Amino acid sequence: DVEVRGRHADAYLGLAEAAAQHLNTGRQPPWLDRLARDDANLRSALRWSIASGDVDRAFRLFGAQWRYWLLTGQLAQGAVWSEAVFAMPGSDRPTVARAGALSAAGGIAYWRADAEASGRFYEAQLEVARLVDDGPGMADAYFNLAAAAFVSGETSLAVERLREARRRFLELGDDVGVNRADWSFSNLTIATEGPAAAMSEIQRTFERAEALGDVQYIAMAAGSLALTSHMLGDF
Repeated sequence: DVEVRGRHADAYLGLAEAAAQHLNTGRQPPWLDRLARDDANLRSALRWSIASGDVDRAFRLFGAQWRYWLLTGQLAQGAVWSEAVFAMPGSDRPTVARAGALSAAGGIAYWRADAEASGRFYEAQLEVARLVDDGPGMADAYFNLAAAAFVSGETSLAVERLREARRRFLELGDDVGVNRADWSFSNLTIATEGPAAAMSEIQRTFERAEALGDVQYIAMAAGSLALTSHMLGDF
């Protein structure tokens, strides 16, 4: 029954999007458990949305689940879903949902060590976000593009894109985004000027992440502090 399947898909879209807000926070473990219990339902909802041609719902389900796939070792499955959603008729129409799905596809490619593919997805994300005037999407795209450039060894391009991302996060009043950009700059400082020059920058981003409750970047900044200490011989 089409109506029942649609209601089922909407219910699990709601679950996936609610969970996505917590997968990089201290609430991650219970939400991962919650998604795991309904893994089959989530896959069924996405599969049916693709089969029924509901592009917007399919994009949203895909975009909401990609980090769950990353955290549970299902990136190969994520890549298959990525191919399927972008093969849908009408999937090339510029929408906020498409921009989000492109960000997700770029993330899947990035964490599968396919820098070339991730860069293509992130460039497409930026293009779509511009077309639909999606401010947060453009900031996210520049931040993603900076990471893709950095892992490809294009340091100057990474700096340029990161500056633009930070500027946009600042305009949006996104303090978490600004601090994440500053953490990224501190890692570029390690690469370009050495660990001693970066230490105070990293310490500031660590303290701000704590104040903002940004659990992921508390951990990442702590890791950067450990790395720089190790590089400086302070075991």
